[in-house]
Amino acid sequence: NATGKLQCHNVSKELLDNVHPSRRGPTLRSSLSPTASPAGLGDISRLWNYQACAEMVLEPLTSDGLGFAIESDDQVPGVVEACRKHFPGIEPDVEWLRRSFGDGVQMSRNARNIVFSDGEKDPWRVGGVPEDAKQLSVDGSVVHILIEGAAHHQDLRSSDPSDPAELTAARKMELQEIKKWLGLDEGGFCT
Repeated sequence: NATGKLQCHNVSKELLDNVHPSRRGPTLRSSLSPTASPAGLGDISRLWNYQACAEMVLEPLTSDGLGFAIESDDQVPGVVEACRKHFPGIEPDVEWLRRSFGDGVQMSRNARNIVFSDGEKDPWRVGGVPEDAKQLSVDGSVVHILIEGAAHHQDLRSSDPSDPAELTAARKMELQEIKKWLGLDEGGFCT
């Protein structure tokens, strides 16, 4: 940060414990309290933090207003230490996800009839399948779509007239792939 204008990533602020003032809401601290009263669908931060610590240490998740940071090997020990602090007795397993489901190349080679879609702004895409998933899959039925400018699961949300063209095109591609698997033509009839 030669400019002095950018904030540095602070691993000690992981685990939704120190939320940015503009995103103020239930924190890990309040969710640890047995008397905390969740609103709406409830405070999921404790559950999310537990899952992130026990199974999904993919990349550090920053909640200090800076968004997601792509994993750096030197950041993982800090996240693991924070997990141990917040969940005594739980040993974070950094390799659990990869061991359980394989990496993106293995998934592409062993799966059938799946469209993996990632938004360009989706932090989870770092753990996904490669762009050439179709070539890696045995029958070409595993497809990866990177949606420019889109967020996490944006293609699965209801369509809106203000959706960007890239998002609309991705939804159309997803539908075309599913119709292929089902043996349907463009009109929805069996071929």
